[in-house]
Amino acid sequence: MTRQFPHAGRRITIEPALVTESAAFRVEYPSVRNIELVNRGVLRAMEESWGKSIFPEHKLEVFRIHGAYFSEECLILDDELRVIENASDGYTDQEVQRVIVRICDLLQAKLLPHYRGPAVVAKRRAAGNYGHFMMEMLPMGIIGHAYCKDGPETLFLLHRSPPPMLDAALRAYRLLGAPLNRLIILGELEPLHVEELVIVRGLTKHGTYMSPLCVATVAALGDHIVPGPHKKIIVRRLPGWQRGRTLINEDELCARLAQQGYQAIEPGSMSLEEQIAAFSGADYVVGAAGAALTNIVFCKPTTRVTSLVPAHFPDTFFWFIATHKRLAYSEIRCDVPDRGDLDQKADFRIRESDIQWLEELPVTPTSHQSAEGVMIIASIQGMGDLNGRLGEWIGTPGSRRPIDGFSIGPLSDGRPIEYRAVVGPNWLSSWMRDGKFCGSRGWHLPLFGIGVRVPVGYESLTSATFTDGTRVADVVGDGTCSASSGAPLEAFHVIVRPTNQ
Repeated sequence: MTRQFPHAGRRITIEPALVTESAAFRVEYPSVRNIELVNRGVLRAMEESWGKSIFPEHKLEVFRIHGAYFSEECLILDDELRVIENASDGYTDQEVQRVIVRICDLLQAKLLPHYRGPAVVAKRRAAGNYGHFMMEMLPMGIIGHAYCKDGPETLFLLHRSPPPMLDAALRAYRLLGAPLNRLIILGELEPLHVEELVIVRGLTKHGTYMSPLCVATVAALGDHIVPGPHKKIIVRRLPGWQRGRTLINEDELCARLAQQGYQAIEPGSMSLEEQIAAFSGADYVVGAAGAALTNIVFCKPTTRVTSLVPAHFPDTFFWFIATHKRLAYSEIRCDVPDRGDLDQKADFRIRESDIQWLEELPVTPTSHQSAEGVMIIASIQGMGDLNGRLGEWIGTPGSRRPIDGFSIGPLSDGRPIEYRAVVGPNWLSSWMRDGKFCGSRGWHLPLFGIGVRVPVGYESLTSATFTDGTRVADVVGDGTCSASSGAPLEAFHVIVRPTNQ
């Protein structure tokens, strides 16, 4: 071995290259059936998030490390083989020493892979879990890429997962436009050296926080996927891939709900594109808490989602997703055969009374509103996501708080309202529809105007105010409502009405 590492195995911290903000957001306590079943200690842990009302702006750290060894799911060492603790996940001294020995052996044999970079870390511990990959590791990669200067030359470091998980990961990056030849897939004890490493920290904290950027980034995968045909779906767990928390009477539940128009799906046997289509087309989703239910991130706003959860399982993961997507979320807490069993992987059973409750849910989807009540969600800098409806002011005129994104739901007959934004000088976004998000939620990148296009038989009037005090009133049809000064958009007002009025 030609190199010496006098500091090998020591632990250090470094300053982030950039600290940025993830927007504030409001939350609501979820609707929970059978909450009396939940162990009081478990309930208190969840209520720390459920009862918060508002999560303030949250700091994200972006590290750009010049000269780094990378190994395992997320172990980062500098050029002296010192563990960079605040950029890495937690590893024991024994685990670190095992990696150092492997690195030294590969260096001695001149077999250690070396890349110039920049290489963006897109994996952490539990990298083989679909839910953790989608809601943290994929956003780590995409947001980290945004801070790299050379754009398409960026490398992404992914984990060597089992085939179903790896297939979903590759499809996700393809949907986001990342060339597959820029992906580096690493398993355990497959270290490499890179001249520039980028890693984003602070997007999530298990059980207590999830940044709106996670949901916004992943939801973008569905922007060009046609929604599926089934309005009611029940999400099954694929036999053979279950890891505990089996819904014992799932077959009975599926048979009963099939009589109410529900289509049973097994996401574990579907491609990522098929999963996106199924969830984005649904008005009702029922499923046991598990990785497959992560796909509610692709549901349109106000979709009714019911999660079936073992009585003592301390979960807020799906509630956070539902909060950011503005879904009508509820939980049914279910019996665990051994009522004293606090094992998080314990099997469980849904009660007969709860099956009857699901059977009696109203037929009319909650996402279908009248023209006057169509849902609008806007992301406002410093405030997070706010709900509104057609005919109301979205944002506050005179507030000087820019809007950085918005979405508009469909009309009561299911026909879409289309919308787009002015994202820069002479630069319009694509037309969006069906509640898909338009903009850059939480990135502090303001929009500069709005355009609305409605179906035949309707007409629209759009007004807006801008941060410099400019007001533009009653833009008809699909014309663009923007300020001649180029000031950011702070509030808008859209009226949609039948043309015979």
